[in-house]
Amino acid sequence: MFILTKIADLVQIAPQDLGKDASLIGHGDGLVNVNVEFRIVVFRPFKFEIMTGRISSSIESGIRVRTSFLR
Repeated sequence: MFILTKIADLVQIAPQDLGKDASLIGHGDGLVNVNVEFRIVVFRPFKFEIMTGRISSSIESGIRVRTSFLR
C-alpha cells in the first residue's frame, strides 16, 4: 500500500528564503530555481484492491474519501 519513490522537480525559492546553495536566479522574477531530487513515501493501493471509506467532501472535480487506517 505504501511505496518509496524518487521524485525530481524544479523548486522556486523566494529571495527571503535563500541560504547557501547551488542555484540559478530566474530572469525577470528574482526567484531562485533549484533542481531537487528526493524520496517520498506514497500511498498507492494495489491493483484491484477493494477499500472501504466515507466520503468526506465532494466537488465538481472529484471526491475525498476518508479511510479508517489514515485517521
